[in-house]
Amino acid sequence: MKILITNAIFETYTGTEVVVRDLARAFARAGHTPIVFAGKLGAIAEELHANGIQVTNNLAQIGGAPDIIH
Repeated sequence: MKILITNAIFETYTGTEVVVRDLARAFARAGHTPIVFAGKLGAIAEELHANGIQVTNNLAQIGGAPDIIH
């Protein structure tokens, strides 16, 4: 299942950003395809991308509609 996870920012290691990172990792481990979208990206986005999870600040880059938006 393709799951789009949205957050206002995904830049540093604070509250919602850490929750989004952990949620995306859990979805990936469960066999889903998580994609993280946020208006501002930073170090935590780079970490998740390095682990094979798509992170973007441009919805046109997600490649089709997700099954679920969280």
